[in-house]
Amino acid sequence: MATDNVKGNDLEKVKCIDKNGKEIELPVTNRTGVKITKTDNSKTTFYFNTLLIKDSSIVGSKTHFFNAKVKPIKLSDISKIEIMK
Repeated sequence: MATDNVKGNDLEKVKCIDKNGKEIELPVTNRTGVKITKTDNSKTTFYFNTLLIKDSSIVGSKTHFFNAKVKPIKLSDISKIEIMK
């Protein structure tokens, strides 16, 4: 459970595990994407630097140009998070 807000635009890089199981660091830019797969296999994709973790949920935006927020996703409903360059 997150006690403070966590914002994707506060990060310059993020540690990830690649598809071969190797730990890597990816730079966070305004083009970095995140794909969240929920336990029901539905997927949501948005920009990493718009990500906000607040009150045990993740929100973000599908665009930088206008308000296109994604529906809040409960942390407990997430089965996988993928970071896309």
